[in-house]
Amino acid sequence: MPRFLKALPLFLCLLVQAATGRAQSTDNTWLEPADTVMAKAVDDGFGAKKLPKDARYHRVLNWLKPGLDARIEVIPPVVCALYQGQTAHDKLETKPTSANAEAACNGVITVILIHYSQSLNANWPCVFQKNDTTIQPTIKTLDSLPKVVTYYGGFIEGDVAGYRYMDVYTFAIPKDWHDSASLVYADESGNHHTFNIDFALFAKDVASR
Repeated sequence: MPRFLKALPLFLCLLVQAATGRAQSTDNTWLEPADTVMAKAVDDGFGAKKLPKDARYHRVLNWLKPGLDARIEVIPPVVCALYQGQTAHDKLETKPTSANAEAACNGVITVILIHYSQSLNANWPCVFQKNDTTIQPTIKTLDSLPKVVTYYGGFIEGDVAGYRYMDVYTFAIPKDWHDSASLVYADESGNHHTFNIDFALFAKDVASR
């Protein structure tokens, strides 16, 4: 029997193992991080310590108005797990398990939308879009009791009395959305605004962990 035929079974076995390894490595993406990654995020949040500068917990911040904390914050699963730990610490609760964090955070993106208005019920809707697909939020937590505040409305308006809203949306992101997507939101006047989110930023947080 030729020598290469004798080696063929071993070669095929190694090929299968390599393919399996690649499949396992790509399964633990930013959208569904490995158990160890989520456990570390919960520990870091629950520890209530200042994170080092090189800590890999990236979120996207899009500031909406100068001089105010009005913003859109886009939170991937690993940062969601970090916040789970921080919240439990602040409320004197038991530290969440990685399973708790995965159940609450895996496969989803959380969007926090903070904005100001002089009107009541001025919640701003938002969706994710990619190509011809639009993803509506699976959970909407609209701020029905906004804080009454005085804020700077601009050069013409000056200081005005109004409300500070914090709306929270949860989106189930398709697994084939690997690279990027657009977040589209509408303000109280019905004007649409779009900004693109590069998921590569989130992928850095779970790579080689």
